[in-house]
Amino acid sequence: ETSTAFSQIGLSDELIASLNSKGFEFSTPIQELTIPIILSGKDIFAQAETGSGKTGSFAIPVLEQILRNDNDEIYIVLSPTRELAQQTHKVFSEFGESIGVQSVCVIGGESFDKQKELIAKDPKVIVGTPGRICDLIKQKIIKSKDCNCVIFDEADRLFEMGFNKDNEFVLKNVKPTRQLIMVSATNNQEIFRTAYKFNSNPEEVKLNED
Repeated sequence: ETSTAFSQIGLSDELIASLNSKGFEFSTPIQELTIPIILSGKDIFAQAETGSGKTGSFAIPVLEQILRNDNDEIYIVLSPTRELAQQTHKVFSEFGESIGVQSVCVIGGESFDKQKELIAKDPKVIVGTPGRICDLIKQKIIKSKDCNCVIFDEADRLFEMGFNKDNEFVLKNVKPTRQLIMVSATNNQEIFRTAYKFNSNPEEVKLNED
């Protein structure tokens, strides 16, 4: 397998410099496949096993979109567990810090008031567990109509763990033209049923286990 330099996938020099400074020069195969599709604004379902670089496959193009668009739009990332939300947020903050892109992590079991304060600082990326994201939308703390993109992080687990209603609540409360990015280790028909229900026909990208 040959690796592709990030500079060949159409990323800005600013983001490439940030990636390089953290020791990342080459994309993994799943990143190489997903980044151009996400940058084109299309909906996507990307399937690859754990450890393949799935988080980077959406975090990198989302940061690039934010750099290009420079507007008030936000990105909401739904993660099935607190631990995964924290890991995903760490990737966004690690790559986004030097380019001025602020992200926050909002999870259950932590101070609601503190999270309100963090969101009041207008972060571009909000990563969190479904229940807490929904609570913050219901209280109008997250301005969901400003959401440009919803990301299902480990989408199979989001549905297996019973977050269907929360997933749908978020999609109902963002604008219908939003982008939908779903990354997963396995397939789950509920993922596609939900996507189709909200007028999304995602491109499918799958890496074989071998």
